[in-house]
Amino acid sequence: MEYILDFSDSNDKLVRIQGLRPLCQMELVPMPFVTENQRVTIVVPITTQRIEQVQRFLDGFFNFSTDQKLNTVLIFIIVTTSQRTSGEHFLDDRDVKAIQKMVSYYNGKIPKTVLDRVKAGYMLVPRKKSLPISLLNGVEAVINRIMGTSALILVADVNVSLKDEFINRVRMNTIFNAQVFSPIPFVEHNPSVYLGKNSNDGEIEVSRYSGYFDPNEFRFFSFYAADFVAARRKLSSADLADFERFHDLSSL
Repeated sequence: MEYILDFSDSNDKLVRIQGLRPLCQMELVPMPFVTENQRVTIVVPITTQRIEQVQRFLDGFFNFSTDQKLNTVLIFIIVTTSQRTSGEHFLDDRDVKAIQKMVSYYNGKIPKTVLDRVKAGYMLVPRKKSLPISLLNGVEAVINRIMGTSALILVADVNVSLKDEFINRVRMNTIFNAQVFSPIPFVEHNPSVYLGKNSNDGEIEVSRYSGYFDPNEFRFFSFYAADFVAARRKLSSADLADFERFHDLSSL
């Protein structure tokens, strides 16, 4: 609880003091030590995106990771479905094969000097009851079959532009058995609108003219795999239904 107290000294001069009174006993909470050396597994769900988006992301990821020599792994969760809804572009067999070929192509371009620190892969996940549950199953499959429970996982959108500062913030703010991290992303306006003829694919300048920080964007989330597995076991059917509703509302 905060206080603002006004006093008059012997010369009738007003003195204002701001005080803070804790509502409970102060306690120091120890936090585990974290470093910037932890490998980050970037999981990108691919559902209805166009192949051009996937290729642009792969190009940016490998250029970024090999130049910075970052310890990162990229895994696409490719959600396949036999049910097609009017107005939506679902991935068909041709799309899936194209993504697989792109991953193999970019893996073949990795310099030997960073071959043990940068790589990419994919996992096919059939869409079942709903897209949110399919994505949960996909992350669980990545943990069980590929990465293991000690992995630090960042779920990201395919349109993200990766930066080394962002990856390091994920490492520092995601703490095993203590804290998950949901960063608020900077969303860029359409460059052709705010830049006009000067639009290009160069560095994005963070300003009120180029975009905004979107507090309603929930497609970026990082956690340790062991924490995910522990939380997943505690989810009831009602919890999963609430998760589906939240996913649907957050994507409106």
